[in-house]
Amino acid sequence: MGNSEYALFRTEGPRPQVEQGLGPVSFSLASAQAFYNSESGIVAMQVNRGNLAIDFDKSSFTTELNLNHISTGFVDFTASGTISDRGYFNAIADTQRLGRGGYYRW
Repeated sequence: MGNSEYALFRTEGPRPQVEQGLGPVSFSLASAQAFYNSESGIVAMQVNRGNLAIDFDKSSFTTELNLNHISTGFVDFTASGTISDRGYFNAIADTQRLGRGGYYRW
């Protein structure tokens, strides 16, 4: 997985895995789109900023996404959790979930 600047590889085979010892990395969001879906309809939200920090040595991550809309006010979505040896992000809280597909839901 990657783009023109970054790539993340995992070994192939019967059980693909992310290599050990890749250390910590962090990313800042350059641009994004977000939508709020409620009973009154779907509205586009303003994305103010976002970041992602991954520590492959500790198999952990933290992420934050700052959103705003007149219907919701400011929404600061944060999550932290573990990264499985297969590269899946896992974080579950009472009101937020970030799962295998890397999606946000609240």
